[in-house]
Amino acid sequence: MKLFVGPYAPDLPEFNGTPGQSAPRLSGGKNTIFQSGHYIEFPAPAVWGTSQSGACNGAVAFNDRDSNTRIYSGDAGGLYRYVDTTATNSSKAGGYNATAEEQWEFEKLGNTCIATNIDDDIQTISLGGTAFADFATSSLKPRARHIGLVGPNATVMLGNVEESGVRYPNRLRWASITDNKDFDTSAANIADSDDLEGSGGWIQAVLSGQYGVILQETAIWRQEWVGSPRGYIAQRTQESVGCWAPYGSVRYGNSVFFISNDGFMELRFGSELVPIGNGAVDKTFYDDVNQTYIHRIKAALDPINHIVGWAYPSKASSAGNIDKVLFYNWADRVWSPPLEENMEILFSSLSAGYTLDGLDSVSTSLDALEFGLDSPVWTGGNLLFSMFDTSHRLNNFNGSGKQARLDLCEYQLFESMRAQIGQTRPEIEGTTAVKISSGKRDRLGDTRSFSASVTMDANGLCSLDSESRYHLIRIDIDAGASFKVVGIDVEAAQTGQF
Repeated sequence: MKLFVGPYAPDLPEFNGTPGQSAPRLSGGKNTIFQSGHYIEFPAPAVWGTSQSGACNGAVAFNDRDSNTRIYSGDAGGLYRYVDTTATNSSKAGGYNATAEEQWEFEKLGNTCIATNIDDDIQTISLGGTAFADFATSSLKPRARHIGLVGPNATVMLGNVEESGVRYPNRLRWASITDNKDFDTSAANIADSDDLEGSGGWIQAVLSGQYGVILQETAIWRQEWVGSPRGYIAQRTQESVGCWAPYGSVRYGNSVFFISNDGFMELRFGSELVPIGNGAVDKTFYDDVNQTYIHRIKAALDPINHIVGWAYPSKASSAGNIDKVLFYNWADRVWSPPLEENMEILFSSLSAGYTLDGLDSVSTSLDALEFGLDSPVWTGGNLLFSMFDTSHRLNNFNGSGKQARLDLCEYQLFESMRAQIGQTRPEIEGTTAVKISSGKRDRLGDTRSFSASVTMDANGLCSLDSESRYHLIRIDIDAGASFKVVGIDVEAAQTGQF
């Protein structure tokens, strides 16, 4: 009989009846990701950049007007740009003073990068420039936890702000429509602010777009451009539901993905709320996450593969460092088993380009380069997930596959009968570095015991010789493999009555 892989749904009972009675799913696993009906390897991180001074608390990658990739990152005391693979301190004189709970947020405005955290003045650097400087030129120089670009004019929108030393966690502040560096309130230039009414709590995100999406702790707002004299109006679209993790939201088009007190959510068009983790991962996540460090939870996006990931510290992590990532495929509406990797931060990055000097790492001879100097190959720009490791170094997830595991759900192979599993044939393309084991128990209340792992033989078979009433098949794949897992063929025979 064939047992297929399916969505990762650890919140459901591991027992899934008799094959064919219900849809296949995974009850556990790690380091593999769902793609179009099967699971593939998740690449290991490979160190790309040199170490910055402290733990990374924000990172971003932008393309400049010439399509060159520019990577920026921050820590408590500094902002960095990458010159080839070197983390180069590009802070303003005196550096910065971000506290442990704060992260840098970044936005691209024209050919400039803006960086903000509420403990320091908003910063800016031209893409390709050498040093950050203060952004605001107005008399009012607000600080902000969150930043977005909203409306037809891409107006700088700040949320959860500090003004003249006083903090307003429910305040939105937007710049002049004629000068994004001018925050002085002006009817002529339509620079203004809005204190969100009600008990929604702190603003947790300002998400950019033609209309803005504002997430509070327990409320959601859609912000529209309405023209003179008001500029922007926010309308509450959800009450009682909001964003639980202040850096755990991300927007793609008309969808916003975030974590609420009620689980993982997708917000469509700023108003339609869809629970995406219910009955799949919500309970498992909340049981596992270390809630002391929710400010370290970070969402990142891979729009090409329709994947959003949430990196978080589990209760087993050391000193609250991130050690797991959950991935959701919004096209297939399927979760994948967690990536297990220690890191400081996860972010959506772009492959970096090379300077002329940096091409020496490829070849010291220009004649030996495979592509010409004007080729887009050297400017980078390919989308990928990246991270900072616990040594403060930028890593790209483009190494060989990590050691992977998939736990199928538990079956009673013959209804009301015990069964003996003999030979199994893993249906896995791309690798033979596969081991199979069987978890078995006679009562659903018993603790499951696993057989020894069996390596695939020259005929593609793994002989288990496992007899029980309930069986759970585990697939282990060695690190370094590239694979596609569809399922497993199981040879089984009835061995007893009800």
